Amino acid sequence: MAPYVAINFASYETLKQLVKTDGSETHALEGLVMGGLSGTAAVTLTYPSDVLRRRMMMQGAVVCVMRVVVPCVSCRACCVD
Repeated sequence: MAPYVAINFASYETLKQLVKTDGSETHALEGLVMGGLSGTAAVTLTYPSDVLRRRMMMQGAVVCVMRVVVPCVSCRACCVD
């Protein structure tokens, strides 16, 4: 959460300085575009580390949901008894 917010805030402020060099107020559409771009940059940079964190959390918790919901042949391959 913290890296996402830091990247989002920093990239928004950087874009704001690049767009408004004279120090005037930003228009709503400019703010919307800059917010979208900074959010996209933040998600793009933090998503891979978030996936790794979740995978490390789930390594010890192997549960076969399919066996409970719908018995299937593939449960033998994916579940540990």
